[in-house]
Amino acid sequence: MSNTPHAVLVGILSVGFFVAPLGGEAQPTIEQLRFDPPRLCLRDTFRWGFSYRGVPGGLAAVKTFELTGRWEGPDEQSVRSLLTPTRDDLQRHAADQGRFESRLLHWGPPRKMPGEAKYTLRVGLTDGQEITSATSVRYVGGCPPPALHTTLAAGPTGRIGFTTITPTLSEFLQGIRPAASTAIWGDLQLPAGRVERTSRGRRRDVPRR
Repeated sequence: MSNTPHAVLVGILSVGFFVAPLGGEAQPTIEQLRFDPPRLCLRDTFRWGFSYRGVPGGLAAVKTFELTGRWEGPDEQSVRSLLTPTRDDLQRHAADQGRFESRLLHWGPPRKMPGEAKYTLRVGLTDGQEITSATSVRYVGGCPPPALHTTLAAGPTGRIGFTTITPTLSEFLQGIRPAASTAIWGDLQLPAGRVERTSRGRRRDVPRR
């Protein structure tokens, strides 16, 4: 009989050793959801990303993944964001924890400027859990126009502007050059290595020194 309390104590401690690791498992978490940069001008390029941990199978195993945006203000409705990555993008993140970085994107004109948009990320796991995170992005007005170029001979990169004309059908048929012009722009990025053209007209990458 004297050994009974001792046996019960050993049994409790044994159960504790098995339960303790389960209680110490990391809970599924999404954190540090942010846009880079957090303040955007019209058609700025940017990246967005977040860190995650405790997600079994990583992002490759999640059931649902959606990023939605909502403009701040009365009577504003949420819209499904085109920033939601594809399943192929998520398949690259099979570890239980890590950092997801989106591809470089071009954002079209917002519905109003300046203004602030709140983005909410919702990730549904296979066991039915849903984890969320949110951040805000400020769209600012009065941004400087892009530098205008006539050719790319100088090798500019980044935001590049050009002056163009759009003739009417009558002007086009008569060969008349319109007096008014319009500035358009886009963002040009090149590979890390210098690109040269070979004698046969093919391109090859030349590493930078």
